Amino acid sequence: PDIEYKRPSYKIKPAPDPADVFTVINLCRKEQVKVMLQLMVLCGLRWQETRLLRWEDVRGNKVRVSAPKTTEAIVAIPDELQEWFNTNRKKEGWVFEGNRRKHTPYLKLDHYFRKIRKETGIHLSAHLLRHAGAIYLHRITRDVKSICDHLRHANLAVTATYRDWE
Repeated sequence: PDIEYKRPSYKIKPAPDPADVFTVINLCRKEQVKVMLQLMVLCGLRWQETRLLRWEDVRGNKVRVSAPKTTEAIVAIPDELQEWFNTNRKKEGWVFEGNRRKHTPYLKLDHYFRKIRKETGIHLSAHLLRHAGAIYLHRITRDVKSICDHLRHANLAVTATYRDWE
């Protein structure tokens, strides 16, 4: 007989309300971090995809996204972020440099998420930003298939779990 596997509830972290996430993003003082967070929410980018973006992959209002363990894709840059990309445009290199002297990509955001949790009580992580973006999109479209495509999930059932956390 088929046995349905259900993940234990203690492992599922509820996604924060998108309104709370946008509030947290607006509190961010570092413009580069603010843009990274917005990309993860609005474009459904994973942390590795975001931090490994290169200027060579930015073409107009689109960016080629690829990272280890992800499928390559072309993603539209949201209009509200286009000005930042135009202003900070370089010929080559990392879009989000963590160490400018060593020219390395941004390494981690844990310190930022800990600080936010202390200030606001809102629990965030890079992956929860993706979940909040899925919930935000679900409130607008209610179309799980389009959300699945947006997040680049191979399986519609995975996207459905995001919706169920709302």
